[in-house]
Amino acid sequence: MCYATPTVLNSEIHSFVKPRTVIINATTTKTKKIETHPFNDIYGLPSIKKNTTKLILGSFPAFQVTNKESPRLEFYYGSNDNKFWDLIHKVLEIESELTVANILKYLEQNNFGIIDIIRKCYRKDNNSSSDKDLSIVEFQDVIDILKNSKIDTIYTTSNFVTKLLKQQIEPLLEKKSKRNEVFMPIKFADFEFEQVSLPAEIFKTHRQLSIKTLYSPSDQALRGITKGINSKKLNTDACSYRLKQYIQLLK
Repeated sequence: MCYATPTVLNSEIHSFVKPRTVIINATTTKTKKIETHPFNDIYGLPSIKKNTTKLILGSFPAFQVTNKESPRLEFYYGSNDNKFWDLIHKVLEIESELTVANILKYLEQNNFGIIDIIRKCYRKDNNSSSDKDLSIVEFQDVIDILKNSKIDTIYTTSNFVTKLLKQQIEPLLEKKSKRNEVFMPIKFADFEFEQVSLPAEIFKTHRQLSIKTLYSPSDQALRGITKGINSKKLNTDACSYRLKQYIQLLK
């Protein structure tokens, strides 16, 4: 197996990060269940320590996880069809049992933090786990995380998350005539990532931030990866190609 009237909701302020609040439509949310992220405060923010240099950034847990419908793990990427931790085990050559405690341990040992960029949302399709069906109510403020850490690499787990991350970073940077003058594409082995220069006057120290967009670890993503492989006429399968990307960008 391969592996109506707008309103602003009150923010829940964490001691480390002030979440960003966005305007939503009050009429819409009367018929929708607003979900608050179950892990960002209890696992995510505490995982970001003084020596953390790398951050795994996702969107929001799957419906199966937030509703506790027998997920594989009550943790980030915990649904049964998500292969993220299987990929990480292979890349980092981890042999320990897949538990939340062990995950937190080897994340810290490898200077990783983990968090999702959405704190509150509702699902347009009540049972959907797809990013496109998430209507965002409140963001996690990644800027404050960067200001208060030594993170120089962010691994996003979808193009959707990368887009949301850039929306937080871009307003703080000097205006450039072209987007790729801000986020510079970097070729690395068989894949690419982006780099952006973070100014010291905002982020305390000047540093280059690498943004590495990983292929989505969900089973549904394999179809899109297969299309990309076929368009490039590569002699491989989607599972192997995804693993290859994780190995090259994570190591």
